[in-house]
Amino acid sequence: MGAHFSSLFYDAPPVPQSILLVGDEREFAPGEMLVEHNTSIGGCYYIIEGLVFAVDFTENGEKVFGLIVDKETLLGETSLLLGIPFPTGFQAQIKTRALFISAADFSDLFERDKEVSQYAARVAARKMLSIKKLYSNRKNESVVWRICNTILELSYRYGKDFEGGKLIAFPLSHQLLADFVNANRITVTKCMRSLKNQGLIRRINNAYNVPDVKRLEAYKKDQAVSNQNTL
Repeated sequence: MGAHFSSLFYDAPPVPQSILLVGDEREFAPGEMLVEHNTSIGGCYYIIEGLVFAVDFTENGEKVFGLIVDKETLLGETSLLLGIPFPTGFQAQIKTRALFISAADFSDLFERDKEVSQYAARVAARKMLSIKKLYSNRKNESVVWRICNTILELSYRYGKDFEGGKLIAFPLSHQLLADFVNANRITVTKCMRSLKNQGLIRRINNAYNVPDVKRLEAYKKDQAVSNQNTL
């Protein structure tokens, strides 16, 4: 992603090879839970590829998505180290591959391998910053801004050069986008239609294309300014 700081994803430091050697690979289908809320699974995960959302519920029973994890990072290591159940559930949003690392193996590596303990500490710190920014954006920015931000983040992370723009090589549906930005699908569909009509995004086969990233960045900035003026 270069110099772009993502409020959606976070980039973990390079994983120590010793972690990859003790993991047992598992696959999860879209909608499948890697772990349920307030449970222990006797280990943690290293996400190889896919997309996982932290899942929580409001007092009214509405599902809220928190931490977003897509690839090459640990998941659940903090709960494991503290010896407590997972405070939230974690759900695969698309097909996801992960390594399951048992509590015994992870604890052994954490205690005797300085590289692993430093890696786990850095991952936890980056998650904290990502969650803080995510909730700040949901509280302070409009749905239009959040949609533009999500599309831009995906173009930075998954964009392929295409006709001067970026073709997003990521399976993005309106429902998944709604989950990203914490809005209902109808609102997202209306916003996406508006972005298409303005030529800010295009649909090519089953993928979204950003014809001019700089133009979409400028539009997002304008939306933030407009939102601040109405507060």
